[in-house]
Amino acid sequence: MTSSPYSMFGIGELESGLYGQNAGMGGVAYGMRNSMLINIENPAGLTALDNKRLLTDLSTFVKNESYTSGNKSNEAFTGSFSGLVFGGRVIPRWYMAASLTPYSSVWYYFQSIQPIEGNPHENYTSTFTGSGGVSKVSLSNAYLLSQHWSLGLNLCYLFGDIVQTERQGSLTVDKKMHARSFYANLGIQYHRSINHDLSYVIGLSMGIARNWMSIMSSPYRTAMQLPTRNKSRRNRVYLNISV
Repeated sequence: MTSSPYSMFGIGELESGLYGQNAGMGGVAYGMRNSMLINIENPAGLTALDNKRLLTDLSTFVKNESYTSGNKSNEAFTGSFSGLVFGGRVIPRWYMAASLTPYSSVWYYFQSIQPIEGNPHENYTSTFTGSGGVSKVSLSNAYLLSQHWSLGLNLCYLFGDIVQTERQGSLTVDKKMHARSFYANLGIQYHRSINHDLSYVIGLSMGIARNWMSIMSSPYRTAMQLPTRNKSRRNRVYLNISV
């Protein structure tokens, strides 16, 4: 979740995709592995999971954001879900994980006051709002090739809806976007123990297949409220236009 006005562009503000130990290490992920870490950033790290457990990781986050424009400022305290992951060993040497994480988020509300052209003493107010975002579902597989080498594969599907609205007086314009995409990435790790308490890991992750994100926009929906009057009563006529 975000409250940034910059989330009005594209598919919104991109999320880090990190959670738990990876987020606590400042984003370090490709070379991390241990018996309690479901590392979907580099799926090769799944081969370190405890062989006798099915692990679950549910993560949330909170953050405080502050924005300043001219002599005005705005502060927002937000929080949201950041990941739900299941993982464990399927058979000897083969490990799997399934996850749902946010990919981007859109949430903004702001107003702009501008003078009317030709009449600088009169102003009009525009209100911009947006909500929605894109989520990612992943299926991760990992195989322990040898004592020191692990290989992993992520299959990911992105989906989500974004709604944007602009209001000027009695005129409202709505736009809805649907985002869909599929991609895969490959991960590999080399791991070796130096002694009982010390080891090192070298990790690499690379994209091997990616479709461009398909973004479909619904027709603009324009609504205008037109008041009419007569001697005995007041009527309101609503005009809806699709472009």
